Parts: sequence; structure tokens; C-alpha cells
Amino acid sequence: MKRIVIKGAQVVTMDDALGDIATADIRIDDGVISAVAENIDGEDAEVIDASDMIALPGFIDAHNCLWQTVLRGVVPDLWQNTYYPQVLGRRSRYRPEDNFNAAYIGGFEMLSYGVTTVVDYCHNIRGPGYAEASISALRETGIRHVFTHSFMNAKPTLFEDNAAQYAYAREIFETFHNPNSLTTINFGVDSIGALDLAEQLSFIRELDAPCCIHVNEANAINQLHAQGLLGSDLLVIHGNLISNDELALMAEARMPICFTPSADVQGTPADIVRRAIDRGIKVVFGCDVPCHVASDTMGQLRAMYYV
Repeated sequence: MKRIVIKGAQVVTMDDALGDIATADIRIDDGVISAVAENIDGEDAEVIDASDMIALPGFIDAHNCLWQTVLRGVVPDLWQNTYYPQVLGRRSRYRPEDNFNAAYIGGFEMLSYGVTTVVDYCHNIRGPGYAEASISALRETGIRHVFTHSFMNAKPTLFEDNAAQYAYAREIFETFHNPNSLTTINFGVDSIGALDLAEQLSFIRELDAPCCIHVNEANAINQLHAQGLLGSDLLVIHGNLISNDELALMAEARMPICFTPSADVQGTPADIVRRAIDRGIKVVFGCDVPCHVASDTMGQLRAMYYV
């Protein structure tokens, strides 16, 4: 058995029974925390001196497009004038091994920032082999990952037709989805207005899998509601332009929202976070665009604090 004892840390347990401890030790047996207490015996263990340090659970990044990691610095600004043509436009040049390299580097970068779980939104699945490459890379890094198999990919894809794309998505889900492992699979759907949006959601819900949708437009939630597509399994990404009436619909449907501070404060209002919380909507955060920012979730929370 491999044992590690972290000595003398200020421990933020996130456990109501234990609370925060000014000075304590943490014993880890074979990768599992087995004790948090004062003066744990470090005999036969690797001892890490954590004096004057804070020990806390790893961060969860709820939305990150890790395939962009290898494009770091390509865009000084984001969105329509630069992001869409200069970043998304490069997807046609990617090979599966490029997805692997980006996720591999991105996974290790996140671990270096204390992020131990990432929701990797991959809208660069041009054909067979791309999703497997990303998942394989993330598994090699050891980071826990919710791989988001997105249908919002560059057109045309290398799939023969929509049926082939759905068959591949089902294969990825059935092959890799295992909540007891490092890998969980969920899905990303096209934005509002896509002709096959309802079909995508129907396919995903048949698998009983969570999903997410980018909402960068006004009135999108109203349109989803009119089509009967809202649900607690659908995470809204961004959502700066969502109205209060739409937030009420989201609250009724128990829909969460993910805000990505560095990306979402460039020219659009950030008050969606406060307005959502005021209505009891769960809000989570992510880095979103590693082509533009470091995959540092704590840094994004710090940016949100100043907004």
C-alpha cells in the first residue's frame, strides 16, 4: 500500500462535520484520503511538509474546450471578430493526434493549477478517432474528466451523414462512460436555431445523459421553452443576455448555468450570475477558452470576484 501523509496544513475540508482546521495532517492510502487529524504518524509513509500552506479539495472546471490548448495566444481578444474565424476556423486542420496533444497538455496544466476535474467541451470531433484521442490523453494525465461530446462541430464533418455521427456518439458513450472511473461522457448540442437541435436532445435523453447548450443570444430560453426542450439535464453555457423572465423558466425547470468570466465579460453584461443566484439557480464556473487564458479555475473565480 502506498501511503502519503501531508503534515501541518491549514485544511479546508468542505465537510460540515470536520469544518476548517487551522493545523492538521492528512493521510492518503492508495490515493484515497483515510484520515484528517492532528499529529498523524508518518512512519512508513511519504511525508509532505505543508506548513504555511492550505490544503483543500481540487477545483472542478465546469466548461473548458481543451482542444484549444495548443492554440494559446492565437487570439488577443475573443468572439466574433477574432475567435470564430481564427480559432474555430482552424478545426479543419486538426488531426486526431492534435486533439490528443491539446488534451494531454491541457490536462496537466489544469492539475498544476489544482484542478482535479474538468468538463472538457469538445466541439472539434470532425470524424471517427477524434473523441477517442481526447479521452485517451485525459486518461493518461490522471485528471477526472466529463468528456462533452459535442454536435456543434465544424461543417462539413468527415461523417457520411447525421446517422453516422449519432452512431459514433453512441459508441463513444457505450465504450467510455463509467461514473466509477475517471471518464464520464455527456453531450453538447447545437445552439438555438439549429434544424436538428430537438433531434440531438432526443438522442441524448434516450441515453439518459446530461447535456449542455451555448446561449449567446437573446430569447433563446423562451424558444427552447416553446419547443418543450427545457430540463434539469440541460446546462446553459454563458447566458449573458438571458432575461429575468427566462431565468424564471430555468428556475422552474431546475436548469443550471455555467459562467466563464474571462470570456463572458468582453462586451457583454456579467450580472447574469447575480440574477441567477437570486432566483435559486445553480451557477458553476469554467475557463472556457485555453487559446486565450490559462486553465486556472481559481484565476477565473478571482476574476469573477472583481467583476
